[in-house]
Amino acid sequence: MAYVREVEIAQKDIDRILSGADFADNFIAMVDDQEITLEQAARRSFDVSPKWIEVLLAIRNIVVKPFGLRGASEEVKRLKSLPKEEVFGFFPVISQSPNEIILGFDDTHLDFRIRIYFQQIGDQKGICAATIVKTHNLFGRIYMFFVKPFHRVIVPAMLKQVR
Repeated sequence: MAYVREVEIAQKDIDRILSGADFADNFIAMVDDQEITLEQAARRSFDVSPKWIEVLLAIRNIVVKPFGLRGASEEVKRLKSLPKEEVFGFFPVISQSPNEIILGFDDTHLDFRIRIYFQQIGDQKGICAATIVKTHNLFGRIYMFFVKPFHRVIVPAMLKQVR
């Protein structure tokens, strides 16, 4: 099983990706296959979720539906209907290059980005997933308060799928 740990994300990268962000974290999982491309690694991480994550997201969708937040069933269906190159899992692609993939979207309560990239450590490379969030209002801050503990478990679990 891949070892995942939290690593720093540079403030300049946070500002470049989502100026004014009030939350950022970054996790790395070392990759066994040194020839894997960034897109392949990102697809392994995000295109298929472990069942327990799907259950948590289904519960989240039920809870947030009355508030009109994205992630409700209709939005997930819409995102899954997009061409594969426009979405990873249910996260829309904002930008993509061989060295960096930025996923995310903007909503009324918060904007978020996921930056996926490789980081070299010695003779091994690791896939990193940095999450960057900018809240817009009290509801966004309350939402993040409840989501953060789950987020800190879900992201490492997703990265472990790369191996």
